[in-house]
Amino acid sequence: MPPARQRPAGATVTRIRPDVEQACSLLAELMEANGCRRPEITKDWRDAARLLMDKDGVALADVLGAIRWSQADQFWRSNILSMPKLRKQYDALRLRAQRDRGQSGPQTAPRNSTEEEIANDSKFG
Repeated sequence: MPPARQRPAGATVTRIRPDVEQACSLLAELMEANGCRRPEITKDWRDAARLLMDKDGVALADVLGAIRWSQADQFWRSNILSMPKLRKQYDALRLRAQRDRGQSGPQTAPRNSTEEEIANDSKFG
């Protein structure tokens, strides 16, 4: 029997995360719908999406909302052409979306909201 293959020292196993894939795929699809060549979803894209959610603490619903909002906006669709750029510009996008909706300050769900209503209350709705 041949010897088992071993990973090189320092190598990591990449785990596919459905939330990361969903965010990356949505951005790629909307960019393509806007007339761009469909981008390749790379490790950098996946890392940026993962860090946006894990390190920066942005909920998946808000990431997806930011993607949809940015790709619907004439100015931002030409500036958000990758997931790393979305992560870098997330706060500017969030603030602009709030301003466009006439909101100021952090938004919180009312105490009597259902869990579904809270989940659907994206900063980009």
